[in-house]
Order: sequence, then structure tokens, then C-alpha cells
Amino acid sequence: MSELPPEILDHVFIILRLSSDLPSLRACIKVSSLFRSLAERHLYYHLTLSNLPNRSRSNTSANSSTTEFNPKEVLDLLTNHPHIAAYVRSLQIRLAVPWRDVGVLSWIFLRDSAVKSASQKSTEALEDICNTLLLLTHLERIVLHGDGARVEAVRWRQLSIEFRREFVDVLALNGENLKSVDVSSIEGFPLEVLSNVGGLERVRLEGCFSHRDGTFGGQQLHSPNSHLENLQYLTLQDGTTSFSNFLAWLTSSTSTSTGVPSLSPSSHPRPILPRLSHFSTTLYTIEHYTHLSTILSTCKGSLEVLVLDPGQTANLTYNAYAEEDPPPHLPVSPDSFAVQLGLVSESSSALASPSPSLSAEAYVIFALGALPALCDLTLKVAINVSETFWVESWGEEGTDEVVYSTPFAWVRKVLDGILSTSASVSPSASGAGGSSSSTATAASPPSLRHLTLDITLPSNASPYALSKIRWSPLTSALAYFCSHPSFSSTLSELTSSGSSRQVEVLLKMGSVNNVGNLNAGNNSKDDSNNTTRLGTVVNALNEDGNLIEFIEAGVVHVGIVGMNGEVGDTRIEGEGWLRSGL
Repeated sequence: MSELPPEILDHVFIILRLSSDLPSLRACIKVSSLFRSLAERHLYYHLTLSNLPNRSRSNTSANSSTTEFNPKEVLDLLTNHPHIAAYVRSLQIRLAVPWRDVGVLSWIFLRDSAVKSASQKSTEALEDICNTLLLLTHLERIVLHGDGARVEAVRWRQLSIEFRREFVDVLALNGENLKSVDVSSIEGFPLEVLSNVGGLERVRLEGCFSHRDGTFGGQQLHSPNSHLENLQYLTLQDGTTSFSNFLAWLTSSTSTSTGVPSLSPSSHPRPILPRLSHFSTTLYTIEHYTHLSTILSTCKGSLEVLVLDPGQTANLTYNAYAEEDPPPHLPVSPDSFAVQLGLVSESSSALASPSPSLSAEAYVIFALGALPALCDLTLKVAINVSETFWVESWGEEGTDEVVYSTPFAWVRKVLDGILSTSASVSPSASGAGGSSSSTATAASPPSLRHLTLDITLPSNASPYALSKIRWSPLTSALAYFCSHPSFSSTLSELTSSGSSRQVEVLLKMGSVNNVGNLNAGNNSKDDSNNTTRLGTVVNALNEDGNLIEFIEAGVVHVGIVGMNGEVGDTRIEGEGWLRSGL
């Protein structure tokens, strides 16, 4: 095998790296000098460094398959073998809050000698990470993640000034080579430091961030106007209070001003994201909708994949025992989020026109048909269920109550918008029955080829409670969407020739929060219960009269998502087989 051309060997080592077979790569290093020179490039391609005391251990044994190394060992390795630093192209840094900065908890925990030792090791590990950073000048990807679950959130200003400076410097050192940056759970991370990176193609930001000016620690940051011109993938997650800061940072790429840009209808932001093709974001406030429209306007011609997550903010609540099908939603306050979005009026349960409080800019989310390149849309939504059972004091009869909330009205409104002619044409309101208006038309077929509904079900709901959910508002909207003239002329054509347009309904159970639960262990019972719950919903959808013909035609697929993200096809009585993810 040693006589094989280096190109073939390198390809073999790539496969070993992609399959995380680090023990085999370590073994290959010992074969010959040729093997060593080729295998080292893949063994050290990705490094994970952490200051968590119980994770900053040696993982360089021959059988270890993890890429997480002890920071001190990595520093010594790169110092003694400088050529290896050039092989490191991907770096993940996981940080925990130093115990000395945890306030009152420090007084409690630092009385324990073991905790004192752990705190000291954490501080030393962070120092080693600082010294390692400036040795890495060929990075293409960097991930900074705050692991504050055990104590409290990791705050940028709590980290040592040395680390903050080194991190800013490593961004500048790698410059045009750095293509991907991922920052999550670092509260107050200053977005302006990313202006040091000129070749960004992927950015993922999760948490609360700040954006002030172009300085850091009194030092002027380099802020090229074109630092986002190559950006293709952008993810903004859970930034409840940071969306305006996101927008200010994005706009600063083409503006000399660092303030939050004007969002008035008369403002015309310059195209700052001309190549953005993939965008994922959460939508938790009205401001999110407004700011989202501003971002979409800058990539209208290039955006191909869009992922929207409204959480449960757009849900309406229903009584499961209402006689009507679909049931009317329970009363909402005039200033509720649903009224502001135009999902309901103040006095009617039918879909309503947008409330005056919803600006024309924010309304663009309900007119996605105006995005000519959009071909893949994912809506990540959640359903909540509340069930109560009690027995009368005299013990004669039990009573149960099931109330659930769904985003079906929001989904229906988004789908209507896709079929609209442009953002300036409001989708027709549908009636209380939940079926979309048949008057909607499209001047040209929408480019959308794939629609995914990623639905999270509550982990605490019983199969009985889930069986009480009325799915007709959703399934009727999907049926109209699939049968729209711009998508297909007749269902028989779909069956005979197949359709390039697909609707995927993916179901998963919400995660159970076991933080602080010392008894949380074997989850096999939970997995069994989840299978039963998911089977209840899958069967309801597969047997729904609105969807059955589209399921049989292969246009609509119903599947489940496992705990590890694998997708299962469950069209046969809830018994699924796993297939590759989407």
C-alpha cells in the first residue's frame, strides 16, 4: 500500500478523517515517513480545546476517537513540531465560566479543595488556549461555544482580557483564509470583531450579542466594507434582544456608520449580502419580522434556502373538546402577538388582515413568493398540549380537560404568501374552516421545490392528548398548496410522471430537561413512550382525508426524527425504518 500514489493515499486518509477514525490515522503515522506526512494533515485537521476541568484531559491515546485534546498537550505539540500548526484548519473552543467569577456561588464552592483545584485547572487551560491561538494561522473554520449549563451563562466580558485579545487577533491573522465562524452562548460577544475576517462564507450566531463601534480595548479594528460580500450561509438563532445588533453589523459591511440602520419604508439599504443563498433564523418578536424583511431585501435574487423558527409565539390555543372541526381558537387579547401578525382579528376567529401595528416591511414574511430563487423552505414549529384530570370530591366521576396550541394559522398564512404574485399583493384570508382561498393565483410557477414542516411535539403529552389535536387546518392548507395550478395541473399527472416538488412533514418529540436531575439515566422507557406518541400523530396524518391522495402520489411524506437527528419513514402504521437525513 505504501507504493500507492500519494494522491490515492491522501484520499484514503480523507475518508478516515470524515468517518472520525482517528485511531487508524494514528496507526498510519507509524507506517512510514510518507504515511506520516500525509496522515498528520488529517489527524490534526480539526482540534477541540476546552477549559472545562473534566474535559481538559489527555485524548491522544492510540484508541481515542475524539478530537478534543488537552490544551497543554496541544501547545507543547505545536511548539515542538511547528509544521503541524499549518495542518489545523478547523478549531472549536468550548469555554466554561471560571468559578472565581460566579459571584455568591464562588463563596460556596471554593471552600471545597477539589473545586479550588478544578478552578485553577480551568484558568490554566484557558491560558494554554490563549498561547495556542496565535500559532494557528491557517484556520478555515472556528467555533466558539459557551458551556454555561452547570453554573450560569458565559459572558464575553468575564473571559480574560488575554483570551479576548488573542481571539480577535487570530481572526485577523487568518483573514481571507477563514471561511466559517460559529459563535454560540457567549453573552455580549461583540459582532464588530468579525469585521476582521474578510473572506467569510458561513456565519452562525446563537445567543445575545452586542454591536457598538469599530474598536476593541481602545484598539481600532479593521472593518473592510466588503467583509460580507462572499457570505453564503447565515444562521441567527435565539437572538431575542440582538436582532437589531445583527442588522447593524450586517449593514456596517457597506456603510461607514455603525449605528442601527433606519427601518422606515423610505429607507433603501444597499445590497450587503449579494451572494447569500442559505438563511436560518428565529422569529420571536415583531421586531424580528421587521428586521428579517430588511435582510431578505438584500438577498432577494440569491436566496435559495430559508429556515424560519417562530417558536410558540405564533401559536393559537384550542379546546380539544370543541364540537366544530376545526375548532375556533380560544379568545386572545387585542394586543396579542397573533393579532399583531394578522392571524386573527380582535373579534373573529377567522384569519384577518394584518393589524395596523404590523408594518408593511414586517409583512414580507407572508409574501415569500416574491423571492424568485427560493427553492427550499423549512418551517420549524412547535405544538403545546395541556391536559388536566380531576375527580369530584364525592368520587363519583372523573373529568379531564385538554387544551392545545398550534401554529397552523401561521403556517397557512406563510403558504398563502408563497402563492401570491408579489410582496405587494396580500394573500387572501381563509375562513374559519382552515382551507385556503381558491382565488389565489400566481403569474408564474413559484421556484419552491421542497417544503419541510419540522414539528416538535411536547414530551409530556400523553398519546390520548395528542390524539385530540385537530389537524385539518394544517392538512387542508397543505392539500391546497400541493394542488395549486402553479405546482401541478392534475393529481394524475403527479402520479404518472412524478413531481419535482416535495412536502416533508417531520415529527419529533421535544427534549426533556434533565439538568439537575441526578436520577436521570436510562432513557429506554422514554424512547418507547415517544414511539407510541409519534405513532399516534403519524397515523392521524397518514389517514387524513386531505392528505391521503398526495401521500399515495409521493408528493407528501410523513416521517419522524430520532434523538440523534436521523429521519424515519413511518408511512406504514407507525413502524419506521431509518433513512439518511435531509
